[in-house]
Amino acid sequence: MIQSTYTNKEWEDKENEYLLKINSIVIPLKPTPIEVMGIVSRLDNLHTEASFDYSNFKRKLELANMDLRNAEIEYFSIIKHQQQNLGYKVTENDIKGLVKSYISNNIINGYSSDLYTLVKYYIFRTTFMDQVLKSILEKKQSINIIKTMMETYNNKKN
Repeated sequence: MIQSTYTNKEWEDKENEYLLKINSIVIPLKPTPIEVMGIVSRLDNLHTEASFDYSNFKRKLELANMDLRNAEIEYFSIIKHQQQNLGYKVTENDIKGLVKSYISNNIINGYSSDLYTLVKYYIFRTTFMDQVLKSILEKKQSINIIKTMMETYNNKKN
């Protein structure tokens, strides 16, 4: 089932489900036309599901990265002015450290976690889904080669 959000446990289960589905699609050495059609159908269904999960995480990653960049810019300015108003002499690296600490320890823009953690999760999930899609496409390419070979063999036979 395609969802727009997953808890960590749901996502862990989803990863395992993808791995099981991909590993269960085995292309026989000499598949029959019926087996080829079944494999194509399973790959097509899995590709559709994986594409939606991938695009969902990719979109969330892009939004979280954008919010993170905006928060870093905003809090850099705020913290810089606060430190200057208090008479502290701080370097740009000091301010960047304070910004990172603030963003790491606070939930911003109504997210469920701090932005650095969210970006990390979305990178992991997007990377996983990218590999799922690559695996599906590799299996599709293999089955297409087999289909072409079967058609060539049948044409030579006739």
